[in-house]
Amino acid sequence: VVAVEERVKQLAAVASESEEHRGQIRTELAQLEAKAHKLECEGVDNVYTGELESGKAEAKDVKRVLLSRLEQIFEVVDQTFKQLKAEEKAAA
Repeated sequence: VVAVEERVKQLAAVASESEEHRGQIRTELAQLEAKAHKLECEGVDNVYTGELESGKAEAKDVKRVLLSRLEQIFEVVDQTFKQLKAEEKAAA
């Protein structure tokens, strides 16, 4: 999750600065978004805490934090896509 978070932040920061690389930024953002969705589905949502005896509360807390971080990633990706689209319209 950390690597995806960091790269999404980096791309969001340079999205408006790099007109000639918009296509590459859009492609990489889409790939990172897909990777984040895969982490969410296979890495976080697949962890079931119902049968745990010890550590159940801690596991739920970690799961909640990870889901929140993934949601933030999705928000940054969406905002960056909107920003890129607006800049492309303005340039046309």
